[in-house]
Amino acid sequence: TDLVANGLKAVTTLLRKPHLAADPDADGGSDDDDEEDDGGGGAGRARSGGGAALGEDELEWLLSFVSVHLQEQALQGALFGLLRVVFARRFVIPLVYDLVLTLGEMVLKADAPAVRGACAKLYLTFVLSYPLGPRRLQQQLSFLATNLPYPVASGRLSLLALIESAAARLPLAELHRQAELLLLPLVTRLVNDNDAACRAAVGAALTTLVRRTCAPPGDSAADGARARLLVLLAAWYADGADGALRRAAAQLAGLVVDALGAATPRALTPQLLPLVVEGCLAGGDGDDGGGDGEGEGGDDDDGEGGGERRWELRYHSLRSLEKLAAADGAALHAEACAPLWEQTAALLLDDHAWVRAAAGRLLGGLFAEAGASHTVGAASPPAPRALSAEGGLVELAD
Repeated sequence: TDLVANGLKAVTTLLRKPHLAADPDADGGSDDDDEEDDGGGGAGRARSGGGAALGEDELEWLLSFVSVHLQEQALQGALFGLLRVVFARRFVIPLVYDLVLTLGEMVLKADAPAVRGACAKLYLTFVLSYPLGPRRLQQQLSFLATNLPYPVASGRLSLLALIESAAARLPLAELHRQAELLLLPLVTRLVNDNDAACRAAVGAALTTLVRRTCAPPGDSAADGARARLLVLLAAWYADGADGALRRAAAQLAGLVVDALGAATPRALTPQLLPLVVEGCLAGGDGDDGGGDGEGEGGDDDDGEGGGERRWELRYHSLRSLEKLAAADGAALHAEACAPLWEQTAALLLDDHAWVRAAAGRLLGGLFAEAGASHTVGAASPPAPRALSAEGGLVELAD
């Protein structure tokens, strides 16, 4: 095994030096001849971005050896080093594309975290550096998206870290084209994943994706991405939508505010605020069907009727409204928030402690934003409507 590992390291050293790895009798071709779509199967020579050429037979044998022995722990360090050089020099050969699928599976299934991490880095290197056409890139990203329900949490975590890295490093034009392919499966995992660490990783990946595609001010592509995102949020937040979709919309709204930061007031608040307020009031009149205030468990399916876990919809909507208020303090005094303040007493008496706490924080934020001058003395400035006699909050003091 040591002899094989040393031999692989020697081959890796040769491949790092194009003038040593080149076949002097072969014409390596030019980058312009590279097949973008499928690696140019049957090309006769294996071409690299560095201009040097290897005999295809030799490179095929080498990569076949890698594919067969990639699971052997004693050789993995040397094999990963060899693959890093192969990918860096962008050797175009069909077997490379097959090998990438194996690496993707190892991101999920390898036992050792270091091995999963090494495979993820190689997979990302391939996606970022190889001449992939739109169809091939979509296939690679689809592999990531379709494996998000993988049953082992450690594998999902490695996959989510890879998706976040891809969202952070893909060229922006490509990311705009592929964003919805990643967005919808990630949002689904946000409400369906039972592992807290995985949910946090999903949130991080979504935040990165939204920040890169929606945040640049004055960019037409970003404006379009924000408009599409608002259409999705409105559809998912709609009163007749599936319970899981409404909860997903409530959580996604908060992540969007996190991602856009200071750009939120101008870009999203007017359209997002009514949706979030409606979510805050969902089931707030006691029609939850009972039992949802006892915790996160229980018979909370998403079918029609009272078991929609609407406390979660209320809670996540309240949290999203807190984030909106942090970005734009005037949001709490907007006309769209008036229905919320009329139901504040009900929210402060909600069955679920998290809802009560979030409602209390929002009420405190309202008073903090208004200032003491609005609440005392006849000579004070005109109070915001929520704090006036018609606003409903004065009833809390009765």
